[in-house]
Order: sequence, then structure tokens, then C-alpha cells
Amino acid sequence: PAAGPLWQEFVGLTAASELGAEANETLVSSSELSATRKAYQSAVCSCAAGLENLARDYEAWEARVSGPQAKLMMQDTPEKGMAARNVAQQRLVLYAPLRAAAGCAHGHLPSGIASPKRLTAFRQLWAFEAANPQRLDPAKLLDRMRFALSQGVGALWQAPQLWHEAATWFAAQGHEQVAREVWTQAIELLPAQPFLYLGLSSFEERNQRLPDASTLLDRMVSAAPSAAAHVARLRFAWRIKGRNAGRQAFAEARRAPRGVCSWHVYAAAAQLEYMLGDDLAAAAETARRILSLALSKEEAHAAAHATAVDSGLIFAMASFLASCADLPNLREHLERALILLPHPPHIGRLWDMYARIEAQFGTASSQAAISERRAAAAAAAAA
Repeated sequence: PAAGPLWQEFVGLTAASELGAEANETLVSSSELSATRKAYQSAVCSCAAGLENLARDYEAWEARVSGPQAKLMMQDTPEKGMAARNVAQQRLVLYAPLRAAAGCAHGHLPSGIASPKRLTAFRQLWAFEAANPQRLDPAKLLDRMRFALSQGVGALWQAPQLWHEAATWFAAQGHEQVAREVWTQAIELLPAQPFLYLGLSSFEERNQRLPDASTLLDRMVSAAPSAAAHVARLRFAWRIKGRNAGRQAFAEARRAPRGVCSWHVYAAAAQLEYMLGDDLAAAAETARRILSLALSKEEAHAAAHATAVDSGLIFAMASFLASCADLPNLREHLERALILLPHPPHIGRLWDMYARIEAQFGTASSQAAISERRAAAAAAAAA
């Protein structure tokens, strides 16, 4: 948008030979006139601000050279030029916050953090360019979007959202290689961002490049280890490679530190065993044992560090046992949970679940017993 002075200089250099011929009182060739006309029209129709004077100069030049045929020679150049300058003005407004921030972006924020205002500014710019206000052909629109990405990167290169959203747009428009390049460059710059590995891996899987997708997930687990990374690799292994590969991925995850292999990994493994196992009864039992193992580990850790067991695991296991209609183990689990989570707000939710289970599947005496126990527990807590 700020290229107006360059266009003016370009037109001046192109018209120099014509002006020189006029100064020497020699005949101006048609090729020189065509070159000058083409330079004027290209400049006037360019999406650059500050070319109003150049547009008037072109109209005056065409009137002098072409006389009555001036309007015919200009065709719709004035209208195109006006539209292009309007777009340029809008671009200047949208680019301004990103360019102002680019100078202080490096080292200003830690990796993975983006200023909400800057990210919003980039998204507004991206949406504007993607709407193709100049009605560019696909090749030129692709170049324009890559340029818009480069402007955003100058201020927000540490934000994985920027890279992922741009790559997703390129992929949706059919520019698969460009999308792959954007994701790859982002991973090189931000190797600790699992969001980027997941985006590219899903893209490669959709394009049936399964070895590449698998390699990306392995790289993610190594470079950015987390429970989410292991869960993603678990699901991919089960879905694409089968049960043995899935169990191998779970075994590798269990060797990771507790902070990386949290109970969420066990819950994902249990769910995959149950949903994708061949024999439903055997799969349900395997899943139950996996969740029980996770709960035992959580209990041991809580006892060693004087902390509470994560309520998420307790409710996840209860929901699983209920979905399997495994009433004996569900009742046993709820009894255990009442000991592990004796305080609000979880205790009320546990009693509600227990009462609901007994109301659906228990007897009148079992329902009454739960009500009495709940009232006694509430009285003891209030005392």
C-alpha cells in the first residue's frame, strides 16, 4: 500500500525516452507511447496509496497524446484505479498495527503467547485479504496471502495460532504444498508447540501420507512431551496401525514421568481398548483394569504428597463403569470415591451419582440406605 513513490519513479523512468524525443523535436515512436501508456495504467491500477496526482497526470497525458480517442484508450483504467486506491487505504489501516509491533516483537513475548490485540489485527487483515477485494486471479491471490502472512509473522511469529490458521486456509484453498511449508516452518521456529504438530499430522493423514503423519507425532512426543501428545499418538496408533501398535504406544507413554503421563493417558487408553477391542466383554475388563491402575497410582501419589486424588479420574472411571452396566464394580468404586473425596464440592456430586444409580438399578432398601448415609454424612460435616 505504501509503494506509491516507487510507482511514480517507475512511470517517470519509462516516460523519460518519450520526453527526450519531444525535447529533441524528433518523432516519438509508437512503442515508446505504448510503453508509457502501459506504465501509467499499471501504476494507476496498482493497489498503492498516494497515486491521485499520478492518475490525473495520466488523464492529461492521454488527452494530449490521443486527443478525441483518450477515453477509448483509457478504457476502465480510472475506475479500476479508484477501486485499487480505496483498497490500498483500507490495507494501510489494517497493516499499521502489525508493522508498528514488528519492531518490538522479537523477544517481547514468550513462545506460544500472542497479544490478543495483535492477533485480532492479523485476523482482520487475513479476512480482508482472503475476501479478495481486488478480484485477483488464484495465482496472484496466493502471492497476496503469502505476503499477508509475512506481515503477520513480523509481529507474531511466536504465536502458533497465526501459523496454524494460515496453513489451514491454504489447505482449504487447495494449496497443499504451501500449507505443508507453512506448518513445517512453524514447527522449525516453535518446536515446543504441540498444536502445530497436530495440525500438520492431521493434514497429512487426510492426504493419506500416513508415514509422515506418524513421524510427526513421534517428533511431537520427543520435542513437546505432554499428556495430550501421548493421547494423540495413542489414538493414531489404534486408528491406523491397530491394537498391537496402540498398546505399544501406551507402554512407551507409561515410561514417561508422571507429569507427562497423567491419568488422562490411561483414560484414553482405556477408552480405545473398549471402543476398538474385538471382544466387548474382554475389552471392557481390560479398560477397567487400566483405569484401576491409574487410580492406584493417583492414590499412592496423593498419599506420598499429602494431596487429594484428581476428581476428574474418579468421575471418569465412574462414568465408564456406568456405561458398561458394571454395577458391582461401580458400587465398589463409588464407596472408594466417598473416602477419597470427602469434601465439597465433589462429595455432593458423588452422592447424587450414587443415589441416581440406586434409583435406576437398586432396591427400595438400597435407596433408603443411601439416603440415610448421605444425611448422616451431611450432619457429621456440619458438626
